[in-house]
Amino acid sequence: MPLKPGAAVKGSSQDELVILSLEHPGRAPRPRFWILILLVFVAAGGFAAGWVGSYRLLDSLQTERDQLLRDLSRNEQTITELTQHVGILEKGGEVDRYAADSVRGSIRSLEQQVDDLERDVAFYKSIMDPDAVEKGLKIHGLVFDSLGESRYRYQLMLTQVADNGNPVAGTATVNVVGKNSQGARQTVLLNQLDSGFTGRFRFRYFQELSGELVLPDGFVPQTVNVVAQPTGKKSRRVEQTYDWTL
Repeated sequence: MPLKPGAAVKGSSQDELVILSLEHPGRAPRPRFWILILLVFVAAGGFAAGWVGSYRLLDSLQTERDQLLRDLSRNEQTITELTQHVGILEKGGEVDRYAADSVRGSIRSLEQQVDDLERDVAFYKSIMDPDAVEKGLKIHGLVFDSLGESRYRYQLMLTQVADNGNPVAGTATVNVVGKNSQGARQTVLLNQLDSGFTGRFRFRYFQELSGELVLPDGFVPQTVNVVAQPTGKKSRRVEQTYDWTL
């Protein structure tokens, strides 16, 4: 006769044997297995999305770099042709000399464009050629443009060269060092000159922090100190000091 759950075996000198049911009729299996499967798919999807986004950005950078190289080559060829044209014009009369001066002006403009393009190409090379430069976070450059009446526009460029393409995040601090109206040394934080500057950054390849500032009356800037501190246990702080040349 089959034993029912909780039944005792009669006619035995042994202790009573109680059979407990390990099954739970009517209860659905626990969903732990399916939750685990779902988490695996979510993690894989997030990794794939990040990889695709990083690949597309890198492809866009390569396209822009290639276009800059084409523009650079075209401008250099134009400079060569115009220089030859100047030589021909200078062999003519006074009228041709005026034309030669005009061509020289065009050459100077193109040479400036070539310098700008070469800087841009060097910038993209520093990002896309990790074997040629030092790894990690870098302060690529800081530029100030005068807007008149102690107002300036600033552009701080941060870059990163990394094999894994992971984003870097942290905070940049900018200190303007100079002398106040009494001639005493004074240090002014950029966020005191521009309330919109937070210094926070997060990027994979590069990020520009820009804005406008107004210097205090009588303040004469001399140097600018930039410190970029990434987050993370193994992060390395980078620092750069620039002369104020305006």
